[in-house]
Amino acid sequence: MWPGKNVHLTYGVDGTCTFDRANDSFDFPRVRGAKSNPLRPLKSSYHCLVPPQLDQRSEDIDTGSIKTASEIADHTADTYFVPKSLLKAGHQESLAAQDHKIYDPTYGDLLAILRYDASRITANLLISTTGSYGNILAVSILDSSEMPALSTTKAIQFNSRIKQIFTIPETRHFGVRTSVSVSIFEAHVESKFSVGVARLVEIPQESLAGQAFADACVCPQMEAYIALIDVKGNFGLFKLIKRDLDRNFNDYRRLYLSTIHDPAELSNFKRVRFSQQNDELLLMSRSSLHLWSSRQQVCKVVANYWSRLLDLCVPNGQTDYCILLTTREISLVQLSGFELVLGWSHHLDGQDLSLKLSVQRYKDMFECHIISQINPLVLVVSFGFLNGKARIFGDPYFYVPHPTEPAQSIAFLDYGTKFVFFQLTRELEISRMQMQRSEGDVEVPEKKLPKTQETIPALPKFLDTTTSNCGDEAAKLLEKFAADENDMYLSLGSLVPTAGPVPGNLESLVAQNELVVYDASERLFSDLGQIQRLHSLPDGLFRPLRQFENRESRLKSILQNKRSPCLDRININLGLSLLTVHKKNQGDRGIEEIRSQLPFELAALLDQWRPHEPHGTSIFSHTEPLSQVPAISTSQSSKKKLKTRPSKLAGFSQRLSQSRPPRSSQLVPSSSQISTLSPASSQTASPPSSQPEAPVPSQLRSSLLTQSTSSQKKRKKRKLGGFM
Repeated sequence: MWPGKNVHLTYGVDGTCTFDRANDSFDFPRVRGAKSNPLRPLKSSYHCLVPPQLDQRSEDIDTGSIKTASEIADHTADTYFVPKSLLKAGHQESLAAQDHKIYDPTYGDLLAILRYDASRITANLLISTTGSYGNILAVSILDSSEMPALSTTKAIQFNSRIKQIFTIPETRHFGVRTSVSVSIFEAHVESKFSVGVARLVEIPQESLAGQAFADACVCPQMEAYIALIDVKGNFGLFKLIKRDLDRNFNDYRRLYLSTIHDPAELSNFKRVRFSQQNDELLLMSRSSLHLWSSRQQVCKVVANYWSRLLDLCVPNGQTDYCILLTTREISLVQLSGFELVLGWSHHLDGQDLSLKLSVQRYKDMFECHIISQINPLVLVVSFGFLNGKARIFGDPYFYVPHPTEPAQSIAFLDYGTKFVFFQLTRELEISRMQMQRSEGDVEVPEKKLPKTQETIPALPKFLDTTTSNCGDEAAKLLEKFAADENDMYLSLGSLVPTAGPVPGNLESLVAQNELVVYDASERLFSDLGQIQRLHSLPDGLFRPLRQFENRESRLKSILQNKRSPCLDRININLGLSLLTVHKKNQGDRGIEEIRSQLPFELAALLDQWRPHEPHGTSIFSHTEPLSQVPAISTSQSSKKKLKTRPSKLAGFSQRLSQSRPPRSSQLVPSSSQISTLSPASSQTASPPSSQPEAPVPSQLRSSLLTQSTSSQKKRKKRKLGGFM
């Protein structure tokens, strides 16, 4: 790759030696006595924090519809076709275009950890991408436990997909890159349970050449400098500025604009990194690497057909060396003059163009994690120095970070001997594992089966609102459900009658988890945010159901024998139906108790004013917030006529109080709707007074009857629309 340079690696030689032409001497750079044990993820420590988010039915290009040069596409006009002329032998992107696993080279890291350090609070923030389209930014606080979990999350939605997340070291700032803009944010942690995010600066794609951004990088020495490059090779150096004596950045200024555009380069892969100074940039494409400064621009590396450039990483706080990854080797390069120090063959798949670097500093070594985004494997190579010479410490080794899926991004927390790392897959699943250094075998993490998240479909309006035989209806339903399990949970809510005998031992069934009641947690992105069963239930939940009789034999047999995915949804719907359909009867009993203690005249008036309207309905819906956690919301419709009844009755009570003794009882509200699911909306009827009624004078009794008869005639007259 660098003809005539000092250090060369001899491929295919088992001795792993290098030859120095200046001294005509051989050198063996591998140090067998490793300074540390290899990293090994704990097999049982794998835990999924956020399930996969991307919608598999999106409108993106389907991998099965892409045609290559080896396929005949003359009769297919609805597919994305790659012409044969672009897939000629030796082309830089021929293997990538023929690969059935599509990889977008414009994506960077989608997961990062920001160390927030303030005078009063210190916390670690996990910044990630989520959402069904990958356009939502999630900033979460990690708790301080040994195995950190997500505590509080702040979400921000973008208009386009998020392509890269990067942090600015030793600050509260981080950046987000999309295809059309680059935004700088500031995080503010008010407490362990409150996080805020503010957008400071937004740099649009028109600031360069109007093309989609391909990469962004912040200067590690001076946080105010940021470098951007687009898919065509146009790049610029920007400076974040503060106006009006503001303590935060609120504007930007472009300092330089140039390009490394090559018409023969068809790949959108571009990378930009800062070199030793804030005005020196390293610009890389698949086939070349350039060193740019404000004084000159020099091409340092030209990749031949047998090797292509994959990634470039400058370790944090390092100004002397960088790590270069190609399809054949990983190399330690000196930034001053960009001279090769030591190269080492990684023997990975040369057709895997998704390989990327994550370099961590451990003691006096550079531990290079080579991450494959299409294969679940991470290779670790350790560079270091011994007696002033570059060395490879120990044999390169690998580990498996995920049970089944390849990792798109990996973020390490407190990198050292024993630490925790977070990983994000291509489907935007976030998981957590613990890593330690030990001489053990490579183990595949154990994937714990996640608890099935029961979704509660919205219950339609009840078809039968009159009293019917619930036993016969339930028997018919059970026969239908036993024959067809797929439709049992869909029609249960609409077919259960609103009155009649129901299982009398429902409380015992709930206690035995044969009929279960669930509680939904709304904590976003939390590993605890899921539907949980309530094992201890209040007595008020079963008070409206104690009046019904037993009919549970067939239901109990199905619950015990059937083990289908629909079982939990059946239990949920049945439980919700039984808890809501009896509100009307409960309210009617309260009204009848009040009516039985009223005088004859007031009872007659109460019968006239009481409308026989359907009872209030409860609407159950499920929503899927960012953490995919269902939620239950209840609402009750109020009746205007029912609300005005107590005031009218109070008017008659006031008129009667003039002829009654002072100790006469007052009227209580005539209706109460009892809700067992929404305590905030429930109302309890006041008990009627136990004091005896005073006798009503006969003159007042006759006057009230006369007024009642006349009012009935007037209403009948208005109803008929004629004269009487």
